[in-house]
Amino acid sequence: MKQTKTCPKCQARSIFIMKGNAMNPGTVIYLNKWNTKYVLVNRHMCTTCGHIEDYAVFTPKSSKWLDEIMDKGEEFESDFV
Repeated sequence: MKQTKTCPKCQARSIFIMKGNAMNPGTVIYLNKWNTKYVLVNRHMCTTCGHIEDYAVFTPKSSKWLDEIMDKGEEFESDFV
């Protein structure tokens, strides 16, 4: 959907894109319980059938933090509930 601008479910080309914004809680995924680490999400929605796909948008700061976690070679366990 992101690349082709076409809905994979109904093949329509009428796609609405809601850009991630830190002030919109519906487009943010928090990575810790203090809400200091987060990833923005761009939401692509077909206006014909309602199919939705979300794509994470990594900022340089979030990418660096995630790289540090991944480099440890351990499974990351979030204490976020």
